[in-house]
Amino acid sequence: MGLFGDRRPTGSGLRGPAADLIELRAKDDSISTALWFKEEHLDEPVLHDGVEAVLPFLEMPMTGGVCELVHWDAREGVFVYATGEAWSVAELAVVLKDLDELMSTRAVGELLLHTTKLLADASEAGDSHGVLSHGALTPWRLFLSLEGKPRLVGHGVLQPEFSRFHADDTYLPSSRSLRYAPPERFERKPEDVRSDVFSLGLIALELLVGEPAYLGNAEEVLDQAQVGATAEVLDEVGADLPDMLVDVLAGMLHPDPAERMLPEEVLDALAEGVDGLAGESLGELMGRMAGEARIADVELPPEEEEEADALPEEGGTAGDEPAAEAEVPDEELEQAARDAESALANCEREVEDARALWEDLPADLREEDGEEWTALLDEIKGLIGEG
Repeated sequence: MGLFGDRRPTGSGLRGPAADLIELRAKDDSISTALWFKEEHLDEPVLHDGVEAVLPFLEMPMTGGVCELVHWDAREGVFVYATGEAWSVAELAVVLKDLDELMSTRAVGELLLHTTKLLADASEAGDSHGVLSHGALTPWRLFLSLEGKPRLVGHGVLQPEFSRFHADDTYLPSSRSLRYAPPERFERKPEDVRSDVFSLGLIALELLVGEPAYLGNAEEVLDQAQVGATAEVLDEVGADLPDMLVDVLAGMLHPDPAERMLPEEVLDALAEGVDGLAGESLGELMGRMAGEARIADVELPPEEEEEADALPEEGGTAGDEPAAEAEVPDEELEQAARDAESALANCEREVEDARALWEDLPADLREEDGEEWTALLDEIKGLIGEG
């Protein structure tokens, strides 16, 4: 058995702030997705004892749309979910940015409506297991099927970077980890489904305007996120959005959970207004995305790369070699170029953090010797274009 059990990478994958997403295919051709946590988080208790405590719910959530955990190896940081063919909202946002598009108000309204219902159902089903909220709703853990139906992965698996943040005063998660957390998470207050409502509101607002609500480096995002500073953004963009949608987002994004909209209030506010919103539906959007190239910017272990390379292409068999004189089809070249562009777009959110880190380094440390330090500096300089 490999890193992902009996499943093999399809080649599609997206880097995330604490965990990467790897699309997988089983022998029966079923599609799943792995959350593959980064090495620095593998010892965090939330990925071990925290998961053991709610494992029965994770493996059988009994809620349509909450993806089942079908393989788990905490030592390797691998959590595999039965997603079927689906895109993460994080990947969708990158591709829409590449296409210079924003999600329509109708599609965002439908996303809010269906995902809020899903979160409420999941909270009710998880109550007896102590799983009152998703606990880490981000664009990397919210998926959309090709029919436009929301799916949740990692439900009940808390963010390991936050457990480290609370335990270590010197550690600050990346801006991408901080951007979607509700204010109560920074204060270590109990969370429930209203926390998910807040995170979903942040995701929806980003899809509407094309950039996150909280901008800047990690410290600047922290200052905004811990107080839920979204009112100014809503004021800036509100004039261009339907009043109903602005009112719903304002209610979802109230910094105080006690004043925040409950799921049933969100659903009531959206129920009669979504059909009147403009633009393509969520299903139409995802149907169109099915024709777009997928992102592939995750570096796999060599043995998994070999397995992915050995997967048969449509109309061929594993191990077939193209004729020596065969040319690479134009569509394959276009897809390769698109993959590279998407990988760069996915890096953009890290550049501000990297630049701030570089500028904050004392001059003598910029020239520090040591193989590991030099490699880190090279990575930082590569991100920000320093020579």
